[in-house]
Amino acid sequence: MAKMHPPRRQVSGSALLKVLGAVLLLGALGMLASTENALLAYRQAEQRHGGEVIDMAHQGGPRPGLYGYMVRVAGPIDVVAPPRDDDFNQSASTPVLVRHVEMFQWREVVVAGEAHYELDWVDRPVDSSHFTQPVGHVNPRRFPIAGRQFDSGQVDVGGFKLSSALLHALPGSVQMSPDPKALPPNLAASFSLHDGYLTTSAHPSTPRLGDLRVSWTMVPLQAVTVVARLKGGDPFIFGRGG
Repeated sequence: MAKMHPPRRQVSGSALLKVLGAVLLLGALGMLASTENALLAYRQAEQRHGGEVIDMAHQGGPRPGLYGYMVRVAGPIDVVAPPRDDDFNQSASTPVLVRHVEMFQWREVVVAGEAHYELDWVDRPVDSSHFTQPVGHVNPRRFPIAGRQFDSGQVDVGGFKLSSALLHALPGSVQMSPDPKALPPNLAASFSLHDGYLTTSAHPSTPRLGDLRVSWTMVPLQAVTVVARLKGGDPFIFGRGG
């Protein structure tokens, strides 16, 4: 007796076309949503900055005739002239370099109306004359070295030079590792490297009152998108939008 086999399912050409059509439709809807999001962001930038924003992504760099216009540029940060801390002879490829100075000082902590005192690193002079018990907790009056900020001489994005206002608006901050070998002789005699800081402590693990420690932070290199007003000059300069 012959065995009966169930008929195999066959996908007709029309059914296959329907499936492919549905996939293509979903893909098209996804692309449409992405395009609409980009268009929405573009329109929002126009409204925020008060006029048309010209996208320079495919323009091959700056070109004449755009002075005063709002333009959009995206790309990696290019530090043409790195900032330098001349006092400590420290430099880094960054848009902005910041020197931080701290001193080991007395701090007053009042708990339940009772004053307690502890030594800690503080980035500003602590006036101990206002302590409840100043005797035995006297701090130095001033820092011999101050904190400072150092800006790059030139930072470009897509061939456009960023203004100082845009440099300071760049996001992020990371620790810079100082190079003790680069110190000038007068500071090399006083400072040594410990745990990412240059410190005057003779025994860095047990600092004493009045010891200093210096560190640096910097804006990291990154890819950014800038929407700003184009000013004239050579090189072309981005000012803050608006």
